[in-house]
Amino acid sequence: MALVISRPLNEVLLRVKVLMVIIVYLSNFNLLLLTIRSLLFVLNPLTWLEVSDHWPQGSGGLMFKFGKHGVWAFLALSMRLVVGYCVCVDSVSVILNSVTPAEAIFNSLAITFIVDLSQCWWDFCASIFHFTAMEEFEFEMEETSQVWTETGDVHPEKLEKCSFPGCVCWIIRWTKTRITGDRSLLCRGYGYRMCEKLTAFIVLYLIYRRQFYLVLFAVHTKVLPVARDLCTQWRLHAGKTLLSQIFVLAERSLVVSIDHALEEMGEVSDKCDGDEKYHPMRVDDEQELWNEYWKSCIMFEMMFLCILVVPQISFVVMHSLFPEETAERLLDADEEQEQEIVTLQRKQAETEEIVKEQDEKIEKLIEELRQLQQSASVR
Repeated sequence: MALVISRPLNEVLLRVKVLMVIIVYLSNFNLLLLTIRSLLFVLNPLTWLEVSDHWPQGSGGLMFKFGKHGVWAFLALSMRLVVGYCVCVDSVSVILNSVTPAEAIFNSLAITFIVDLSQCWWDFCASIFHFTAMEEFEFEMEETSQVWTETGDVHPEKLEKCSFPGCVCWIIRWTKTRITGDRSLLCRGYGYRMCEKLTAFIVLYLIYRRQFYLVLFAVHTKVLPVARDLCTQWRLHAGKTLLSQIFVLAERSLVVSIDHALEEMGEVSDKCDGDEKYHPMRVDDEQELWNEYWKSCIMFEMMFLCILVVPQISFVVMHSLFPEETAERLLDADEEQEQEIVTLQRKQAETEEIVKEQDEKIEKLIEELRQLQQSASVR
């Protein structure tokens, strides 16, 4: 793959390439969205108060939960987000380096196929090592009365298990709003799901905005994004800063050898060191692109804001104004489970009430029969 786009880009070919880039981004949309939402769920400190688990007494409580499961979940989700982002960036380079529209289409199909291989690989490993299917996994939440008091504060027994109770109380105190009443906004079921969705879509919008400017910057400078990434990695490899040392340590920790790749990169390293042509895209570059292609930038900003952000804000506003009408559309997996439990409890209470009434009627009938028998015996 060439580092510079040296071939002329005609209008038809450019349109096909842009369309293929959009298709690849759409194929990664669900992966990025679910990963961001899962990260927000893990990073919410109140999650580890409300999630039910059988923790041993004196085990550290909140920090023990996060340290035992949250750290690994955060690392796994972060790596998944980085992989999804890198796939988007590298796919731009593969598609933009295509010579013909047919090649651009086949390259985008190949990238989509490679992305789908992760699910095939998981199915293979799950079958070989007898892993539990992730579709069957569900979070169990503690009973509300065991976590929260009537005033919206953490239950004293729960607070005693927290490693930093003062910090938890401070977070709860500053996240209470008029909409949620006495409960914290970070509490599930009191607005956090809406905030989580809204935040996830805003982050996703920022990611796609960055990708848009990367594509525009590549077309404007005729330099592929992967060329800039390679030069950035080379600067980190050859640098003397603390970040460079950490990067070299990470390179040495790889299970594959990259010596041959470093030798090839060393042959063209002079372009990375002395030519600003291969520097990463900066804020100044985005401003320059805005001044040069302001019509395209405005169209993108308005289109993606209307697609990703505006519907979420509208839904939050509608739910705040008409909570009963939008309640059913807010139900996700755990809410549906909670609703089923509440429905069963209501039916059980109604059944018990009916049984109680029947028992009272039977007792009255028995008492009337006894009175009739006594009156008959007296006669």
